[in-house]
Amino acid sequence: MDQRDAPPDPDPAGPRPPSWLDGQVDAGPATGDIEARYRLVTESWAQAVWETDAAGVVVNDSPTWRAYTGQTLDEFLGYGWLNAVHADDRAHAERQWRDATQARTLVDAEFRLRAPGGGWRWTNVRAAPLFDAAGEIQKWVGINIDIDARKRAEDALRESEERQAFLLELSDVLRPLSDAADIERTAAALLGRKLGATRVFYATIDPGGTTWSVIHDYADGVPSNAGRYPLTGFQEARLAQWRSGRMSSVSDSLTDPGLNDDERAAYAVFGARAAIGVPLVANGRFAALLVVNQREPRAWSANDLALTRETAERTWSAIERARAEAALRDRERLLRGVLDGMDEGFGIIGPDFTVLEYNREALRMDGRPRDAIVGLTHWAAFPGTEHSAVGHMLKTAMATREPAVLDHCYTWSGGRSLWLETRVYPTDDGAIAVFWRDITDRKRAADALHDSEKRYRALFTSMDEAYAVVDVLKDDAGRWVDFRFVDANPAFLTHTGMPWPVGRTATDLLGAPNPRWTALYGQALDSGEPLRIEEAEPSLGRVFDLNIFALDPDRHRVAVLFTDITARKRAEERLTTSEERLRSAVEVAKIGLWDWDMRTDTISWSDEHFRMSGFAVGEVTPTYEAWAASIHPDDRAATEAALVTARDTHTEYVREFRCLYPDGTVRWHAARGRFFYDAAGVPIRMIGAQRDTTERREAADHQQILLAELQHRVRNILAVIRSIISRSNDGERSTEEYVQHLQGRISALARTQVLLTRRAGASVDLEDMIRDELLAQVAIDEQFSLSGPDVELSPKAAEVLTLAIHELATNATKYGAFSRIGGHVVVDWAIEARDDSRWLILQWTERGVPIVDAAPRRHGFGSALITRRIPYELKGDGQISFRPGGLHSRIEFPLQPGDSILQTNGVVR
Repeated sequence: MDQRDAPPDPDPAGPRPPSWLDGQVDAGPATGDIEARYRLVTESWAQAVWETDAAGVVVNDSPTWRAYTGQTLDEFLGYGWLNAVHADDRAHAERQWRDATQARTLVDAEFRLRAPGGGWRWTNVRAAPLFDAAGEIQKWVGINIDIDARKRAEDALRESEERQAFLLELSDVLRPLSDAADIERTAAALLGRKLGATRVFYATIDPGGTTWSVIHDYADGVPSNAGRYPLTGFQEARLAQWRSGRMSSVSDSLTDPGLNDDERAAYAVFGARAAIGVPLVANGRFAALLVVNQREPRAWSANDLALTRETAERTWSAIERARAEAALRDRERLLRGVLDGMDEGFGIIGPDFTVLEYNREALRMDGRPRDAIVGLTHWAAFPGTEHSAVGHMLKTAMATREPAVLDHCYTWSGGRSLWLETRVYPTDDGAIAVFWRDITDRKRAADALHDSEKRYRALFTSMDEAYAVVDVLKDDAGRWVDFRFVDANPAFLTHTGMPWPVGRTATDLLGAPNPRWTALYGQALDSGEPLRIEEAEPSLGRVFDLNIFALDPDRHRVAVLFTDITARKRAEERLTTSEERLRSAVEVAKIGLWDWDMRTDTISWSDEHFRMSGFAVGEVTPTYEAWAASIHPDDRAATEAALVTARDTHTEYVREFRCLYPDGTVRWHAARGRFFYDAAGVPIRMIGAQRDTTERREAADHQQILLAELQHRVRNILAVIRSIISRSNDGERSTEEYVQHLQGRISALARTQVLLTRRAGASVDLEDMIRDELLAQVAIDEQFSLSGPDVELSPKAAEVLTLAIHELATNATKYGAFSRIGGHVVVDWAIEARDDSRWLILQWTERGVPIVDAAPRRHGFGSALITRRIPYELKGDGQISFRPGGLHSRIEFPLQPGDSILQTNGVVR
């Protein structure tokens, strides 16, 4: 508030309250009290305070208005203030003001004001007339409250809601469309009408990457630009921006300093002065571009850009869906062609064993029409199979979801029979796929097995994997106990390091068979299912990757194909140990790590990073937006700007900022990271770490508070000592008496300081504490009187109240009752029950002091201690006022336990 706006002192010659007690003293007449409250409210709430004459015309200066708007005094006076109002709001503002001044009513209006540095800010203008005793307006008093942030937030919310409504409409319109071209045309038209754009189109980047093609576009008042165009007209930087998936925008192609002549010419071809480009990068390739054109220059808003980007993403998603569905239909047609072109029979059997599909070859082998098989259960279509080996295989495969194979002979009702190799494979939808191969000729060609055995032996001896055939042995109780090697290839010796094993048992070779291996061989025989497993052989010090399958169940013979993977497993164990060691170190150090792949825009966070951001591990998907949203709004812009600077200048990113957790908690974090670039200097990756520095910052802040309090105490102690020395020499004592008297006062003062600094953790007697402090100030008890019940104060309450009494006593020594003959201090206290708590009510009353002499010259530590720290630290209330005869203070708070801040094992708060 301007000094000329302040109300005059109702009694300039009388005593004025001290500044350190400002707002706490009875200022006299009601008008003065109103003015004081008005000044307190406006100075702490409003950005500008001003006055006009009774007619509503500005005739006085207001420095706050000039500072808020940048107007000069001459520009402000009269109705010149209207020139600071936005042109679109000026008529409304003037009408509101003139109507209010004529109707003598309050003003409450909102409009935009010019800011000193340029631009406009929303303000709330509130004004009221001040009337004299006769009811006539003396003047108008008004304030300006800045509401720019609120208005911008409301605008952003409205834009977000409109954008979401548009995107919902877009999704509804695109959902039934199945043709990619229809989707492009529809989305372009919707977006063009929404933005009021001249043209919107989707351009497909040709495979060579040098040209782009426009098939369809939305055009409003301009010709269509369908055709093929070269990409060479754009700078490599712009192409790199699109290839990396980052959108672009141009407000005016003729003046944009980032464009060259070729690019301006390219924009001119499309008749565009302003444009937005949103690229689609699929599988690392720049595949398409959504373009919005404006024939005239246009400053694109953040909402325009966001709406365009989200429209592009949803449209591309719909196009991909349409293409996927079309591809599915094509694949289904292709599958039908493939199935019918197969040289073996194929069918699908549903979970209820209904035949769902039968291909052409299967129908040929069967000899019946399709409707005689498809739609019936397998048991009805093929009588007699439900309880046969085929039926058992089908039921087992359906139940276990394991593939199976069976050679069998099936005879039709007419007597025709075929040997069939039937293979069964469970499908993801709960059905099973069945393949039939006619092996009748194979069965008749048993003599050819001899040649096949030769080929097998050649493969057996030349393969790199170890291979062995063993007979698994049982004891008399029928348990698998040992195995004998029947055959082995040369690679067996390399992978095991064992001697030639054929004809020998595991007991012969190893001293005792490995019971685990014996059990696995027996399991393969019992189940008839192949096994794939990794198993260690301690006696050999090796680990093997095993494939075990039953070779001849009747002879208890199995085959095993295996590889020595010892080196690989040890490397995996070392890697696992190293990763665990690193993870433990990071978690112990409370460091959150991130790894940002900028090419795919994927980010990974360590578990600690989730926790440091206020989330459970895995609660959110790590993204740049999620990280930015966790930053305190006041720090977000600077933190992101520092990240961009580090990226663009190829320097290390170092930043400390606040994080706002979802539950409202605010924590300080220190982050450090480094970008990595490709050969062209484009950032491709960023790795970094951050840690919580809240406790360090709080400790530093607390240290500053303690230092300030220590400095204050030292200053007060020195002031008191000076006062004691000066008042102890009354000219009537001898030197020896003077020294003794001075020593007594200083000793009392020392006892008080010991109480303040050495009694952490112990309760304090209220009366002893007050008496020690007062004796330290006056050295005689004739100048004060104490009364009240016995009260033991907690360490916390004692520290705060001791400081309060110390400040009141110091003030009395400097200015009040202890500073003059005849002055007296009365301290009384009582205990009062409130809400199941015991409250201490303590009053300090000074007598015999003219108010003018007792007033300190500034708003000091004492006032803040009583009026602000007592409510904060002790959850009570502290008041100070001046009355006839001297200062009066009332202190009240609940008596509750509380640790001393000097307690070495306590928590500093």
